[in-house]
Amino acid sequence: MMLFNPTKIAMIQDIPGIGLRESYRQILQEFKPNIIAFAEYFLVGPKYTNTASAVEHRVAHLNQIKAWSIEFNCLIGGGTIVDTENGHKFNRCYLVDKGEILGHYDKIHLYRNEGSGQITPGHDYRIFQWRNFRLGLLICADVLYPESFQAMRELKPDLIFIPTTSPYKPAETTDEKFARDNNVFVGGAAETGAILVKVAPQAILSAIRCREEA
Repeated sequence: MMLFNPTKIAMIQDIPGIGLRESYRQILQEFKPNIIAFAEYFLVGPKYTNTASAVEHRVAHLNQIKAWSIEFNCLIGGGTIVDTENGHKFNRCYLVDKGEILGHYDKIHLYRNEGSGQITPGHDYRIFQWRNFRLGLLICADVLYPESFQAMRELKPDLIFIPTTSPYKPAETTDEKFARDNNVFVGGAAETGAILVKVAPQAILSAIRCREEA
């Protein structure tokens, strides 16, 4: 499946919790993207005592994502929020198209002590239909587990959004960081056959597609 041509994807890289800068807003208005992708916990900043405490603003955070999708007349993926369901808190990524929720995915593979241990892992991989192709979602540490890409392959996605925090490791150079990400995300693109859109608040932004050559 090919994306409609041209498809314009904007990936927003910035400090979590500060919102959308006016300078970025102007660029987006001029660029007119079909899709905007944000990083993991984009709306969660240092004002919260821990990540899980952001759940108190879950409605406001989701409404902000909806408002941006209406303002820019596009699909938004990423910008994960802390949401709650049946008494459990999740690191949740919504797909929102022009103010309408297409669906959501809850991060399955949490990092150690995520949200001070108050975040619950999700339990299933999902696919969402948007226009004429299929969208998948993974979040950050999900990509470190081969079964995530294997599960997505079975769902036959055309594009996978991957919001991350993707921090540098101590003493890691830019080249080392690039090599680490390249191994994970190029491998994931090859495994799934999909375009991967990975967005982090710092470091490297990636849009990757691997094709088999005849």
